[in-house]
Amino acid sequence: MDLKTFEAAMGMISDGYYAEAAGYRKKRRKNMILKLCAAACAACLALVSPAAFESGETESEAFSISLDSVSFNSIEGIVSLDYARYDPLEDTELLWDMGSIMDYYGKDAFPSYISEGLVMQNGQAYVYQKPDGGMSEDTVTVRWQLDEKEMSVEMSSLGIVKDCIYLSPESETQTTYIGKTGVLFGRNENGVCTAEFESGGIDYLMVARGLEPLELVKTAASVILKTDEIKIE
Repeated sequence: MDLKTFEAAMGMISDGYYAEAAGYRKKRRKNMILKLCAAACAACLALVSPAAFESGETESEAFSISLDSVSFNSIEGIVSLDYARYDPLEDTELLWDMGSIMDYYGKDAFPSYISEGLVMQNGQAYVYQKPDGGMSEDTVTVRWQLDEKEMSVEMSSLGIVKDCIYLSPESETQTTYIGKTGVLFGRNENGVCTAEFESGGIDYLMVARGLEPLELVKTAASVILKTDEIKIE
């Protein structure tokens, strides 16, 4: 997916995905990151392996993913925490277009794979800059949609993304490894699937609606592995 395609549109995730949880203050993201770091030694169980395949006279590298190794945890919903970190008196609100977003995050921060037929929506994001030029909030959400099918990717290099509420205790949630990156996949009773992970210094929350779970797995893998050549086995 090239830069021109990304510049076509970008927007905030549908509000319908989020179950507001007043008073909810669990620091799940920090705990999740600590958990994944502590489990780094389990990378030897990585479910992704490279496999060369030939196409015509050229040879390229593909990655195979075994769905048997992917764990979807049951979730109650997604919460929008009161995570505002900007100072309304000191910080400046900026409206980023896709060019500014790409300059900040870089092309590799976006998925290489998106389900066929989905079209990007909108093309802007509001962020907040400190007086010294640093960012106080840098959250961006890209959304692709076709009828009832939707994929959204929320990202922040400051760790400011929404959280999933898992039905199992945190100690019992199952981590799936794509390469050496731990991913918490989730799914609710309505078939909405989620993926939480950190890659390249950026926190991600992906949400898929009306799509097969494997489509979310491939989209997450395309960010982590920086390729759309991914096989599901």
